[in-house]
Amino acid sequence: MTLSLCMIVKNEADNLPRCLESVKNIVDEMIIVVTGSEDETVNIANSYGAKVYDFPWEGNFSDARNFSLKFATGDWILLMDADDELIISEQNKVLKLLMNENVEAYFFRTISLIDNIDGYEEMQNLNIRLIRNGKGYFFTNPIHEQIYMNIKKISPDAVILNEDIRVNHYGYLNKNIINKDKRNRNIEILKKELEVNPDYSFSLFNLGNEYFAMLDYYKAIEYYEKAYYDFDPNQGFSSKLILKMANCFMHLGKNDDALNLIDKGIKHYPKFTDLIFLKALIFYYENKLTLALDCLKTSIQMGDAPIDLSLIVGCGTYRSYFLLAEIQNEFEDYDSAAENYILSYKFNSKKLVLTKIIKTLCKKNTGRKLLKQQLEALREFDTEDYDNTLAEILLQEKHFDLALEYIQKAEKELKTSANTIYVKGLCKLYLKKYKEAFCIFEKLKDDDKFIAKAVCSQSLCKILDKNCKHAKKLISDGKINQDDKSIKLYKTFIAILLTGENAVLSEDDNESKIYSDMIFEILEILLIVNEFDLFEKALSLLNCISDKTVLLRLAKLYYEENHYNLALQELMRSIKVFDLIDTEGASMLYKLKKMIPC
Repeated sequence: MTLSLCMIVKNEADNLPRCLESVKNIVDEMIIVVTGSEDETVNIANSYGAKVYDFPWEGNFSDARNFSLKFATGDWILLMDADDELIISEQNKVLKLLMNENVEAYFFRTISLIDNIDGYEEMQNLNIRLIRNGKGYFFTNPIHEQIYMNIKKISPDAVILNEDIRVNHYGYLNKNIINKDKRNRNIEILKKELEVNPDYSFSLFNLGNEYFAMLDYYKAIEYYEKAYYDFDPNQGFSSKLILKMANCFMHLGKNDDALNLIDKGIKHYPKFTDLIFLKALIFYYENKLTLALDCLKTSIQMGDAPIDLSLIVGCGTYRSYFLLAEIQNEFEDYDSAAENYILSYKFNSKKLVLTKIIKTLCKKNTGRKLLKQQLEALREFDTEDYDNTLAEILLQEKHFDLALEYIQKAEKELKTSANTIYVKGLCKLYLKKYKEAFCIFEKLKDDDKFIAKAVCSQSLCKILDKNCKHAKKLISDGKINQDDKSIKLYKTFIAILLTGENAVLSEDDNESKIYSDMIFEILEILLIVNEFDLFEKALSLLNCISDKTVLLRLAKLYYEENHYNLALQELMRSIKVFDLIDTEGASMLYKLKKMIPC
């Protein structure tokens, strides 16, 4: 059996090589239809031996895709986009499917990667990726093109199966959305389609999705509710409509509406774990933690939803374990929290979860030996950069000797980076090995991005080593950009130490916040290494900027370092002087007043 790849592309030079590499070993021919490109897309396609055809773009994806199908000569057609990638380990699975004489098409899992603070978020959909050729199957819909119903019309007895084969989709990463202005393009096409067929629920749903992605929840719910008007639970997108609509209600603060809709959805789709997880999330935000716990235990018991239902990857596994651990942490049940963070990590090894594991183990006062044993047990679930990641987290959690051990291990196993050197230098600094730290930071001077950081770190080493004159000489080096904010800050700090004089660093609020972050880095280091005299002098730096949050931040620093009386004092000053306190500060104030007698 032979396999043809059919694609439509436009200005995909950044994505196309990744896609073609992922399928080149299993396809017999590549059909690539270009709808107008101004970059190297065509040259890249030619370099892979593809048959390239031009097609004028007229705002209709189905027309372009159907044009590509005309040129396929294989027994089967593989449907991909340039920003897709077939996971290499799935290649043989695809080839085996070609041998099945009783099937007309296959759905694969499309995993859309979305930017978040901890790498990528994962959402999933089922898409028809493999169709039998020569039957006249074709796509409809100008956007979010569909072929399922046409296969069924042409071949009423057609067998179409769901396969657990993963295709990564990078089209929803921020850089791709921004570069192609995808949201506005999609909205324009969908609105034109709705002018012709204003009650077409699938287009209404997709238009709601575009506004949801743009965080315009009022517009999103408007179109979701129109799509829901004549709800048919048997339509392929209907389960997603319930979930997206409920999620939208939650973002609009209409939790009762969201919960009511979820309950209706569960009746239609009792195996749809995503709905149970969303219910848990709503209860969590409402601080109904016991109800949230019950939902999370249910979602874990259910496991991830079947692939034809699931949208949010991990609702029955790592997401539920993580939220369960977050709640247990709030209840100060650190044993259970650590256990569930670890379970979450085993399903999805994110740095955020690893950080939570270490934080929770530290709250349990886990000793160095046991902490290391726990971390080593998790090694098999992470990447080759595990030691580097561990070192950064352990440094943050003030396990300096263990952080140093892991960063040295990373140095042996991986190519040393500027960041690795910097973390190692900080470990030495916190361990009060100032001369060794100085020499390590010296290695960073060859890196243009790190040179100012290196010089400032070296200056701090000299300050801690009671050699402020050498620190001044370092910071005043004419080769260093004297306009760099960190350099200006250290020059001011050294002047305070040598002469007692200080100068205004900034009266601008936004610029002052940048300086504030750097000042608090210095203050934290000085507290940790028990340099209290230097710390008192460094406090003068806070008078050199305009930032109303400094007293509140100072209170939090004192609290973190167990200086509770000072923390209470600065909290009260922040309220009195700036009328400023936040949720974290209020929680601290409550605990401090219980700890410290009036």
